[in-house]
Amino acid sequence: MVLLVSSTASFALPNCSSDQTKRYHNCFGTYTFANEDIYTGDWKDGKKNGHGTYTFANGDKYVGDWKSGKRNEQGTFIWNDGDTYSG
Repeated sequence: MVLLVSSTASFALPNCSSDQTKRYHNCFGTYTFANEDIYTGDWKDGKKNGHGTYTFANGDKYVGDWKSGKRNEQGTFIWNDGDTYSG
């Protein structure tokens, strides 16, 4: 018997509460900040953690990995004019 395991396998997190006054913990959800920036992705301990997309109010976007609320490791920044940077 052969067992194949992928290191990129992801496990679906439950959806976060739609009540944005609640703390997001170990869930997947969308949060709109007071400045109209929006984050959609994984949350842990009330912070962006895992994979997600942060869309700035001006249309710029970061898609990638997060750890403890900060961009981490690999990601792509997409400016609102279409230019991109991956790294």
